[in-house]
Amino acid sequence: MRGEPRTLAHTALPELPRHFVGRDEVARKLAAQLAEQRLLSIVGAGGLGKTTLAVAVARRLSDTLTGGVYLLDLARLGSGATLEAELGLVLGMDGSRGVSPAALRQRLAGQQMLLVLDSCETVIEAAATLVEDLLASVPEVLILATSREPLRARDEWVHRLAPLTSPPSAAALPPWLAMTYPAVQLFFNVAQSRDPAFAATPENLAQATALCARLDGSPLGITLVASHASQLGLERVAARLEPELLSLAADGTSNRHSSLEAVLDWSYRLLQGDEQRAFRALSCLRGSFDLETAVAAAGGPRAQAMDDVLSLTDKSLLMTLQIGDQTVYRMPDLTRAYAGEQLAQADATEYRAARTRHADVLIRLLAVAEQQWNSMGKAEWRRTYGVWIEDVRHALGWAFSDSGDVLLGTELTVAVLQLAEQTGLFAGFDAFARRALREVSLLDPPRPDLAVRIHTFPAFGQLKALSDDPNHIATLTKALTINTFDASAATLLGARVALWANSFQLGNYRESLKRSNDIRQLSDMDWVVDVTARRTRAQSLHFLGEHAAARKLATSVLAQADRRIPLSYTPSPVSLEVSMRILLARLHWMEGRPGLAWRTVEECLAFAEQDAPPSICQTLAIGAIPVALWSGRKDACAAWAAQLLEHSTRYEFQYYMAWARLIEVVLDAGGADLPAHTEALKTLPNEEQTKYRDHLATFQPDSLCDDTLLRAQTGAVGWCAPEVIRLRAEHVATDNGPEARPVATALLAQSLSLARTQGALGWELRTAISVARLSRQWGDPKPGLHQLSAVYDRFSEGFGTQDLRVARQLLDAS
Repeated sequence: MRGEPRTLAHTALPELPRHFVGRDEVARKLAAQLAEQRLLSIVGAGGLGKTTLAVAVARRLSDTLTGGVYLLDLARLGSGATLEAELGLVLGMDGSRGVSPAALRQRLAGQQMLLVLDSCETVIEAAATLVEDLLASVPEVLILATSREPLRARDEWVHRLAPLTSPPSAAALPPWLAMTYPAVQLFFNVAQSRDPAFAATPENLAQATALCARLDGSPLGITLVASHASQLGLERVAARLEPELLSLAADGTSNRHSSLEAVLDWSYRLLQGDEQRAFRALSCLRGSFDLETAVAAAGGPRAQAMDDVLSLTDKSLLMTLQIGDQTVYRMPDLTRAYAGEQLAQADATEYRAARTRHADVLIRLLAVAEQQWNSMGKAEWRRTYGVWIEDVRHALGWAFSDSGDVLLGTELTVAVLQLAEQTGLFAGFDAFARRALREVSLLDPPRPDLAVRIHTFPAFGQLKALSDDPNHIATLTKALTINTFDASAATLLGARVALWANSFQLGNYRESLKRSNDIRQLSDMDWVVDVTARRTRAQSLHFLGEHAAARKLATSVLAQADRRIPLSYTPSPVSLEVSMRILLARLHWMEGRPGLAWRTVEECLAFAEQDAPPSICQTLAIGAIPVALWSGRKDACAAWAAQLLEHSTRYEFQYYMAWARLIEVVLDAGGADLPAHTEALKTLPNEEQTKYRDHLATFQPDSLCDDTLLRAQTGAVGWCAPEVIRLRAEHVATDNGPEARPVATALLAQSLSLARTQGALGWELRTAISVARLSRQWGDPKPGLHQLSAVYDRFSEGFGTQDLRVARQLLDAS
């Protein structure tokens, strides 16, 4: 050193940005901690505001340190070799000939000061060596470091900087509450500094909240996007793809903070070769994942892959989340978009290998999911594995592309079939399944195990695509003829249930009963095959009008409903607990127990809420709404119709969407608007109208159509036949011709006889009411009232329901 040493002085700290929000309390705690720990590292991803927070901490301490605060930006250093010289210059030393560690120790001896070393990731090893030396030799000096990874120096205390908090994505918060979240505050502070007229309207708040979450609470990202909000409009900004958001630029910032892309470029260039390759590969993962999944997706030798994943975490390119006692990892959305761009630019061999590993990881994970189906609660299982749907969609998009792997895509489609059905979350799965259906027959060598499973899919997609088209039936039938391998009952059961489900949903109940008998014929009759045969037979028999046999079977099945059917059997997404309670609720009403029917509906809804998405739709459409309408409880029916429409729309169940709209027409003006019904029916293809039309006749008398009457008279449908024939008698009775009375009387007698044969006391009561009314109209009321009284007296509950009130009024009026 030449000349006299310079007098130590405070370095001029940068001003805090006027949009500094959400970090005051953190700055206070870190300032207090630093006075005790001496070495504190603020670690986090680029753009989280590490430097700004460090300046806020330094400002809190500056007045308490006689030696001052000195800040050194290490980002501009080419290597660690010049670190001491650069620090010496900041301290006022002459570094033209270099500054030795001894000279630095001498200069700092006895000084109470804070050294702020910013962006240590550029010279991480040199920075760690320097701070360890200073901590040991100059005990009055405090050191505050910022870095994208810890220094790993002795006595280092690491503070992992969290993103700014945003409102929960699913929460609909009032504006005042949403504005208490730092991420939202920052967004509107920046946006309004550019345009004071930019208001925190509910619509702007909703879009800003979604953007803040998409930006993972990054202050830099939020600032960049918010600065464009007024000019481009939030809707336009929100619609941009990740690469476009990455490139949004801001004015007046350093090159490495000029855009999110620049921030990530900076971090990416600091990675080693293996770390860069792992970073690119992990862009395939769409959500959170555990360490084993990350290692498998990263590829390479296991030990090296483990090191790479942990290094990327240390360097803040992967986030960690603690869920219970498990640590999971996640690559922020825009970081993943950047990494995905790097993977797309890699050579074809690396790209294909990364995408293949990703698909293989998912197939193994879904195999574990199938094994755990019987040991986990259904809701827990859906939560645990439903998060992988987006990964599967991403993998299938590649597998079925021109550069993909069709066999891998087909295997993955089959593996995810049950998860897609059980969660209802896989929008677009139908298209992948149809592609797999085409490809499976072209595989060489053949894969009959895949062929059987994928050929059952059309019936399980029935809520979206139901058809009696011969090609559709042929596809299902083919699953039973693929016998080039030793197929177990578990393998073949799904195909037979699929054929049953298709005919049952189309209202072909004789055919569905035959299909149910086919299930019973499986040679390998285990408990699953047995209970499935009884379930499908119970449902078919009920709709054919054989209620006593149906109730006996349904009760026996419900006694076993707590046993979970393994996914290898391709079970229905509607559980036994739900399907059998739907059936029993209908039976209770028809057999004259409307109060019990209502309680069973309520039980069924509770089970359906915990079941797969189709369960709610089936419970509402086939159970709750019919029981409500038959009982005259239209208030509950209106709420359930709205729920059915909302649920079916959310999960794209076209069949039940149409059903909900048709029910709404029934409720309007008592269902009298028949033209509206005609228009609404057009939303259902002809082959899908049968089941609804059967029900419609029981809801609204004027809606009886010739097709439903023919089905009832020929036995194609039995459950509603007594009511349909009664309605026909009512229509005939309005005719003034000489044959009207005897024909109507004969039809009413037929209806009564059929209701009694079925044990359908509910329908028998309606027919007895018609007999009493017409008898009075024809001038001989006593026989009709006597008959009505005899039927009424057989009821023991439900006297507040509509039909029983009407019957009581008729009897009292006599």
